[in-house]
Amino acid sequence: MSELWIFLTSLAIGLLLGIERERSPGRHAGLRTFALTAVLGTLSGMLAVRAGSGLIIAAGLLALAAVMIAAYRHQAAKDDPGTTTTVALLLCYALGVALWFEQTLAVVVIAVAATSLLNFKEELHGLT
Repeated sequence: MSELWIFLTSLAIGLLLGIERERSPGRHAGLRTFALTAVLGTLSGMLAVRAGSGLIIAAGLLALAAVMIAAYRHQAAKDDPGTTTTVALLLCYALGVALWFEQTLAVVVIAVAATSLLNFKEELHGLT
């Protein structure tokens, strides 16, 4: 798969997850954030391979976590921010990284499964 297709696939995965999160009224991240996070993950994977250092992937993950913490702190303690969107963003980053390492089928399956889990919140809560 060419580099362009890897980045386009990453963008599509981020958009898929972002569209679902956009529906959530209490969301702290939406369409654009998820799309950019997936691309950041892919770019981190590319840079890590080219530089020969997995620390670039870890640095990207830590930077993402720092931005998320700052955003939640800025939101203040109005309500419970929940953790679902946070975990979904971290997953989105990891999926972007995995795409660079040519794990396309696994990434697509995981992205669709995660989107389904997010989408069917009420139905899943009804099972408990």
